[in-house]
Amino acid sequence: MNQPLSTSIELSAEKQLDGAAFTVPDTFRFTLKGEERKERQTKYNDKDGKVTFDAISYNFHDVEDAETQNYTKTFTYTIQEEAVDSEETYIYDQSVYTVEVTVSLNQNNTETTSDDVLEATVTSVTKKTNVNAGAENVEDKKVIFNNLTSKTSISGTKVWELPEEVQVPGTDDITLTLYRYTKTNPTPEEVPADDYEVKWVKTTDTQWTWTIEN
Repeated sequence: MNQPLSTSIELSAEKQLDGAAFTVPDTFRFTLKGEERKERQTKYNDKDGKVTFDAISYNFHDVEDAETQNYTKTFTYTIQEEAVDSEETYIYDQSVYTVEVTVSLNQNNTETTSDDVLEATVTSVTKKTNVNAGAENVEDKKVIFNNLTSKTSISGTKVWELPEEVQVPGTDDITLTLYRYTKTNPTPEEVPADDYEVKWVKTTDTQWTWTIEN
């Protein structure tokens, strides 16, 4: 018994944080939904910031229309990020992407052979910045979610307790280092110095107040 022609396609997305690839795996969660066949998948980003959904399969009967002899059909999917309820470190990307996959029969018949091929291709990607926004066409068909780091402001005071004859050091002699950790990555990581600013205010002869903002 001959099996019907079949094909498949893998849909994917990219995860960025503040415009750069996010490299901590299994941190952000994404959902793919299909309208026609009630497809639903949930995946997390990998160590390269990529999100890869399971291959979606199609066969000849999915596109067959006996009345019109048309063997092309378009399937529509949406991809969006799901906020992790326990995580308050990030401002989540609210975008909703709509991906259209066209599945068609490519008939390569000759007088002596029949070499029909079923093909699945992403033919359109549109993006809404949120569920209520208008859709915009994505020319390069890339699905990219860019989260932002929540802004942080931390303040403290440095007090010098020195003999009167000892000169109080200036702020150039003080080093402050900022560390970051999340519930999904509990090991503290040093934040690059270029990612935040330290402001000093001298409140008394022996006391400085500092504020770190990122």
